Amino acid sequence: MSLSPFGRQLRTWRKQRGLSQLELSHRAGTTPRYVSFIETGRARPGQDLVLRIAAALRLSLHDQNALLAAAGLKTAFPKSSLNDEQMAPLRAVIDEIIARHGDYPAWVMQGGMKVLRGNAAGERLMPGMADLTPTQMVESWFAPGPFRETVENWQEVVLASLAVLRKEVAQRPEPELEAALSLAERLASKTKLPMAPTSGLPVACPIFLIGGLRVPTIVAAVRFDHAVTVAAQDLRVELMFPTDEVGERFFRGLADAAKLENQPEIRSPSSGPSSR
Repeated sequence: MSLSPFGRQLRTWRKQRGLSQLELSHRAGTTPRYVSFIETGRARPGQDLVLRIAAALRLSLHDQNALLAAAGLKTAFPKSSLNDEQMAPLRAVIDEIIARHGDYPAWVMQGGMKVLRGNAAGERLMPGMADLTPTQMVESWFAPGPFRETVENWQEVVLASLAVLRKEVAQRPEPELEAALSLAERLASKTKLPMAPTSGLPVACPIFLIGGLRVPTIVAAVRFDHAVTVAAQDLRVELMFPTDEVGERFFRGLADAAKLENQPEIRSPSSGPSSR
């Protein structure tokens, strides 16, 4: 039997979540018979039922919109941008968080691997991250190069990144993310990665080796609960913290050096051009 676009999506999500039609019907407040009918195209669901099914399947707002569209219904959640007027309160909160983070790196992220912008400390540590596509980000992290050379626990970090990217693609199978995951898996296959984290740390965050210093870090993510737009749900702010005094001095040193570099040159009266 040829399924409708809605039926194909519903069956794919149901199987991915490991649910039978009976289990899904109980969670969505309908009957197994009706779930079978809408999955095979014998019945067409309304918006209320589609949203109840989406909630039972724990779908993101992006995927709820896709399921509604596949059913021929109007999408329910706006696809705004961080730069839109309605996102101004979120921008203000993000700006405040980044400002208070001071000399430590911070990045505004969208989805799994897209950096919208970073603060000055983030740019000093990892220049140009905000200009990279997800595929370019994977290339810079997974392939031989500066990131691998300066991160002591590189294998652990990319193993965690690979898990995050796989989860992101499972939730949002978009071409750009799928291409990034394909590249990440191809590059990872060339290196023997551990099956699980090996450092014993509670989180897999970079330990940098820079300028003869060992700088362990922890990265915390700030997200917005109760999002009602796709952009708000996709947003997160990643905040990097040093875990010891060596790291604190390292990041303060980078900031101090940048301030000195950006100071305007002060000329003495005798060094200026002579007047005639």
